[in-house]
Amino acid sequence: MIPKVAGSLPKTKMMSRHFCTKLKGDAYCGNRVNNCVRCAFASRRTLTLEILLPKTMKDALDALKTFRDERDWKQFHDPKNLAAALGIEAAELNEVFLWKGTEESYDVDVAKVREELADVLAYALLLADTFNLDPEEIVLEKVAANALKYPVDKARGVATKYTDL
Repeated sequence: MIPKVAGSLPKTKMMSRHFCTKLKGDAYCGNRVNNCVRCAFASRRTLTLEILLPKTMKDALDALKTFRDERDWKQFHDPKNLAAALGIEAAELNEVFLWKGTEESYDVDVAKVREELADVLAYALLLADTFNLDPEEIVLEKVAANALKYPVDKARGVATKYTDL
């Protein structure tokens, strides 16, 4: 598991170059050796968000669970509510594209798509975790199952259900 910094955000191997009161000058700190909380978390002006973001699905799930548990929200995260929240967030994602034509759908507020897609993925990860399902594994299993249902020679360029191929 990735070590945590203040606020329970995971650290990565990247470091920030800035003024560090612990090191007394412009130096690499990143709170790795010197435990400089100011450098690792409080001085967000000098740290990019990328430094604090998780890099794998497991890191993302760990960050979500930590966020949830710090707020005592697990009590609200039963399967029914997680599935409902996922559906609601998916609807909010759909709203970004509402009343757009095919070509117009590429010209939307990508920041809004990113925000809503993050919500959808967050609830999907939490729901998978509730049932001890590995998200990467179940997606790859689904791709394999779909490959059998939709053989390339029959499905290429066709938007037909597998039962009608």
